[in-house]
Amino acid sequence: MAEIIVKQYHNPELQLQEIDRCLKRLKKDLEREQTLTILKERQYYRKPSEIKREKEKMVKSLMERKRQKREAWEERYGDMKFVKRPNPNPNNPNPISGRIIPEPD
Repeated sequence: MAEIIVKQYHNPELQLQEIDRCLKRLKKDLEREQTLTILKERQYYRKPSEIKREKEKMVKSLMERKRQKREAWEERYGDMKFVKRPNPNPNNPNPISGRIIPEPD
């Protein structure tokens, strides 16, 4: 949990400024920890079917965005096919330099 220490000032204006700074810092810390998000989610009971429906809706929208990107790419580059370059180091199964090059016709 986020913990903020407020300095004490004799001047009331400085004290108000310090409180404002501490509140901003606390808000940032709570956002980073996602404490408020979790509290909002748990504020009301949600049926499992409702959660499942939301997840399916999110997946559907994600797939739609991917499809649109793929179609835009195909429209831009046509039917150009790509293949992965052979691995230069057979001992390393996941090379960092796995560039994609056009397939020869």
